[in-house]
Amino acid sequence: MDFREPFDFKKSPSMSSQLFEAAPSVFGGEDGVNPLQTINRAMVGGPLDIFDLIGRGAESAVRGGAELIGEGYEAMGGGQGMSERLKRDIYGLSQMAGLMAGSSPSALSSGARVTSTRAAAASDSTPSGIMMAIEGPPKPSGLLSAPKPKKALEGEIVSGPTDNYLKAQANRDKAMSQRGKEIYEEEMDEEAVRDSLEIIRRDIDDGFENAAERGFAPMNADGFFDDFIDAVMGARMKAEDAGQKPNMGEIIAEELPNQVRSFENSYGLFVDYNKLTDKLANTADDVYGLGVKKAKKRREDARANLMSLNAQKREAVRRNEEVARDRMLGITDDMTEAQKQDIRVKYAIDQQNMASGAGIPKPADEGPNLRIVIDNEDLD
Repeated sequence: MDFREPFDFKKSPSMSSQLFEAAPSVFGGEDGVNPLQTINRAMVGGPLDIFDLIGRGAESAVRGGAELIGEGYEAMGGGQGMSERLKRDIYGLSQMAGLMAGSSPSALSSGARVTSTRAAAASDSTPSGIMMAIEGPPKPSGLLSAPKPKKALEGEIVSGPTDNYLKAQANRDKAMSQRGKEIYEEEMDEEAVRDSLEIIRRDIDDGFENAAERGFAPMNADGFFDDFIDAVMGARMKAEDAGQKPNMGEIIAEELPNQVRSFENSYGLFVDYNKLTDKLANTADDVYGLGVKKAKKRREDARANLMSLNAQKREAVRRNEEVARDRMLGITDDMTEAQKQDIRVKYAIDQQNMASGAGIPKPADEGPNLRIVIDNEDLD
């Protein structure tokens, strides 16, 4: 294959042009480009075209391009967690596209499925081109688009995983590389969390409505969910980076209380996070097997054990103080309990008398101090 192939854009469209065409809601399309979409094009197009120029580039070069994209996202005001996930998306895109294997990046036009940590849009049936999975309404504050929330009625009984979850699961099972499997597993976990949150949507929206009536800034469940998912997936990524297998149940059981407390301070969201966790677990555990209930129980048991241990420590300190006081009073181990108690009672009475002023001798009367003078003689 001619190393100049990436420059023949008619035969092999550039990676950036395929990306822009695949996600018009993020980068603009036939209807034009708004200012945010222009920024997205400038931030991502350059590094991706560098990949085209690299062709059979080394892994370090691809990693450098991914780092550049992530740093650009942070510079535009994006969160660090989402920035790290964007880096991994671009790096995974490069691997799946064949950059590491030496094939041309333009092979993407053949319909290779490039992974993304964002949930696929409902219209994604057989994706062609790159990053079709990010098609959907854009997030106002950054590059990545927000997946459409699952429409469900309050109290709806969820019979099984969502279509997006099942698609990611099927792609994971077909993936040839371990890295490809890991990327799709991350997509599965995110979709599982997003779907599980729907069962508490009404609780969160009601909490925000009550807060707005008290004068807090308006907010809705979608904003809460987006921040929560970012926190959960960021914690998941940290576990992977540390060489650990992410435990989504533990992560959710830890992050949901943190999220509620954060929004309580910022938006006046007063809700019981224990009840929310139990409610969310109905979907997270029964449908997706994330183990939120077990994780919550472990955390509660650990908290109870810690409180018990602290109480035992306080009791030990109190007993040590009693022993030291008895030694100061002259109490010895060979004394009977009655003798020990007599000494303690006497000491307590003495301390009380000192505090109330009892036992202080009354000043003696000085008597009259009157002197009578008669004929210049002093008489008492």
